[in-house]
Amino acid sequence: MQSSRERRLFFAAFRGLPLFWRVDLEIGAASVARPAGHDRAGLTADDDDWSRPASALANAVAATKAVLRGQPQTARGLLERGFRRIAAPDAVTGQWCADIGRLAEAAADREPGLRPLADRVLRLAGDHLAGADEEERGQGDGRGRRTGQGR
Repeated sequence: MQSSRERRLFFAAFRGLPLFWRVDLEIGAASVARPAGHDRAGLTADDDDWSRPASALANAVAATKAVLRGQPQTARGLLERGFRRIAAPDAVTGQWCADIGRLAEAAADREPGLRPLADRVLRLAGDHLAGADEEERGQGDGRGRRTGQGR
């Protein structure tokens, strides 16, 4: 859960369903006056009820999805933010399965109760990205299919 004075965000993953399937529910306070164009002002990940390691694992799942969609820059940004969020001194190499694995391990090291989720993230990356690297996956058509030579 992520919160501010004006709203709450809940993230839920369901047992037995793929990690790609989750619910993001936003609840806003109707009594709070918001300026025109108000979006996510005031939202931080610093709240006591927001798990930075859980957020980093969500980034790892989203990065997996981005790689499969042929969006390497999006994946890189998600992983970099995930490592920063948990203060892990690591660099994204473009070896996607390994990068996601390091982020998942670092998150579980920081919050051991997340080990089962981290293990699911590791399996997800291993099942979908084994052997993938930035060059290989960076030439996609946006739907996880490669385009260009050798196809």
